[in-house]
Amino acid sequence: MDQWLMASGAVVAVSATGLLSILLIPIIQRDHHSDVIQLLVGLAIGTLTGDALLHLLPHAFSSHLHNNDKHHHNDSHSHHNSTHEDTEDHPTGHHSELVWFGLMALLAIIAFLAFERVVTIVTDLCNKSHKKSKIDNCNRAVGEKVPNHNMSSEPTSPSELEKLNLNNESKVNNEENLKPKESIEGDCLSGTTNSGQHDIQMTEQCHRETRVYPHPDPDRGFVIELTDHHHHHQRQTPRSQSVIYTVITGDGLHNLCDGIAIGVAFAGSGVGGGLSTTIAVLCHELPHEVGDFAVLLRAGLSVKRAIIYNILSAVLCFVGMTIGILFGRINDAWLSAAIAGMFLYIALVDMIPQLDCCPTQSGTTRAFKLTVQLIGISIGVAIMCVISIYEESIKFDF
Repeated sequence: MDQWLMASGAVVAVSATGLLSILLIPIIQRDHHSDVIQLLVGLAIGTLTGDALLHLLPHAFSSHLHNNDKHHHNDSHSHHNSTHEDTEDHPTGHHSELVWFGLMALLAIIAFLAFERVVTIVTDLCNKSHKKSKIDNCNRAVGEKVPNHNMSSEPTSPSELEKLNLNNESKVNNEENLKPKESIEGDCLSGTTNSGQHDIQMTEQCHRETRVYPHPDPDRGFVIELTDHHHHHQRQTPRSQSVIYTVITGDGLHNLCDGIAIGVAFAGSGVGGGLSTTIAVLCHELPHEVGDFAVLLRAGLSVKRAIIYNILSAVLCFVGMTIGILFGRINDAWLSAAIAGMFLYIALVDMIPQLDCCPTQSGTTRAFKLTVQLIGISIGVAIMCVISIYEESIKFDF
């Protein structure tokens, strides 16, 4: 019962980081937001790698050795007359079995790599198909707007200039009379509604600005420059919807795996191990959620819906916790090795590249930026080291 209560509290704390990230977005957008993000990412790297290498993998190895010692103790009488050759085979057998746990962690890294690449490929395919149709429509519209004039800045006679100005004025007058949800040829306007709801597709209007000036050579008349202006409104296109679905799906599966990790840790390692894994999940979840919310809001999703999706992801985290506790009681050594591989993958593949992705603010040197990153990593490793050393002493009585 204690395991369920502690694990549930850990899941609630992890889920609350999603709501906390909404409050942090305005704060980190200030002058020193790059330093804050770098500190959080460094903290996530330190806790994830520390939990994987200082807690999860040692726990997997020690659990296996403990089970073998118990097995050999129970069968000591049957092995009393074993040969010297068989006795020498035991260390080799233990070593080969420990290698399998390392292989399990490695397979987890490869599995998460394949999963992320598959999601990326599917998203790119969806975006390319939509982008191709969108470009074709825009090209056709531009051709119809200026049917008899080249796109380059070529000299034009005054008579042609007068005709072009009249055509542009008529087009501008027609565009001003359009309703927001109408769509016409000659203007890249995708105003398709979604069952009359307010969340309609993003409207992208391709307006052409005409600039006319005399050519340096007076005998060559005037020069006309045609410039496209794209006005984006905060509405969802199929591309932004695919981004939203990808982020939400990835976040849901991510929370499911986090729940499994927390459940396995509490079931197999007790309160100390569960606390260690929970801190690691919390530290990497905060910058992860901040990034996800920023992407969702930029894609046109409202804050209210983002919170709803975060709550649904929290439900998946509880499902993962249940799975982790149930299977962790059966054999937590293999699951601990797999989770260690997952944490190493997240730290080395997802988090470390983010150390250099944030722009350096004015007055911030690279040396100071590196110092902030190392401070975050050191704090994370120190926390995991202390918890791993005193893991057996951490207990709570209910």
